[in-house]
Amino acid sequence: MLGAGGAQAAWFDGNDALTSAHQRLLNGHTAASIEAMIEAWQQPNLSAAKQDHLAQLLALAITEDCGRSLSQKTLPDWLSNISVRRETIQTTSRVYYRLQISGESPAGVNALTLKQWPDQTVMRGEFSPAQQHRWRLVKDGLSDSDFGRPLSTDC
Repeated sequence: MLGAGGAQAAWFDGNDALTSAHQRLLNGHTAASIEAMIEAWQQPNLSAAKQDHLAQLLALAITEDCGRSLSQKTLPDWLSNISVRRETIQTTSRVYYRLQISGESPAGVNALTLKQWPDQTVMRGEFSPAQQHRWRLVKDGLSDSDFGRPLSTDC
């Protein structure tokens, strides 16, 4: 039993980006927590254990508000519009997914790769000069296993 003498748990005594990400998430500042996670990922020589921990923390942060805090971010100058859409296709014999990514870029985009963290390529496309400013990729026949875990529809 602790007395009123001011003993505190020293859980977050550090001042690194990972600690900041935890503190911000616990205080309900999801967007700021994600920014701290990005800063932590950019640290050189980040251990595999910390990378895994950050991935789990990011999943928790996104689950916390269904990714809404990410929507506050503006697009970079070279990208004026982007849409990522997942459709569930049901037939009499199976259920599969269609993934569609479309966008517009004033500067032009030569190629696009969509990866599932950390390194599984889900979709890739290269664009001709005529397609570089307005593009669309579609991939049919994806299953839950293509995404490494079941796709959630909770949000």
